[in-house]
Amino acid sequence: ILARTRQFDAAQAARLRHYEARAAISIHYRVALLNASVDILTENRVFVRGSQQDYVETAMYVNGAIWRGKKPPYLPFLQPEKIKELPLEISLDESYRYGLIGRDRVGERDCYLLSMTPGDSGRSLDDGRIWIDARTFARVRMDLRQTNLQEPLRSNHLVYGYGPVPAEGGDLSLPIEAGGEMVFEVLGQNLMVERRATCSEFLTS
Repeated sequence: ILARTRQFDAAQAARLRHYEARAAISIHYRVALLNASVDILTENRVFVRGSQQDYVETAMYVNGAIWRGKKPPYLPFLQPEKIKELPLEISLDESYRYGLIGRDRVGERDCYLLSMTPGDSGRSLDDGRIWIDARTFARVRMDLRQTNLQEPLRSNHLVYGYGPVPAEGGDLSLPIEAGGEMVFEVLGQNLMVERRATCSEFLTS
């Protein structure tokens, strides 16, 4: 199954040099001890080429109101630019061990469900599950938790959702949504950051 998925990824990489998309990114920031929270929504264009990504922010809303300041709003201990960008796609390489859990469905798609665990316990990698389309061998969903975290990060959970994106020569499988929760401990306080990104209006080349 992994061999077929790697073949799919390699074939797609050969025909996809670059893509860009509209990305709506929401951040819910909560300081548990202070019972205080902030909701930030940014509208962006995201540009991805290989392993590189860049964002151009076009609008920001704070607690539902448009932000007109020249600088991002102040958040205790953290800044929005430190947490806004979501990680790029995880490479399914030999850094991990894989196991077949069984079959599952994601929406209307029949999938193989695989486990994924770090092969090197000393590195900060990801541990979780992968859903692979049983017909095309494209990724459909990934549910991951980062291992070997460094302070002040206490936990980092991320879920990717993939979907077909129309393109010349046939559909591409690209991340259309991603989200999860990060927990930091700073000065004895838990800072919870929930993130969600939704991509649309893709342009590919």
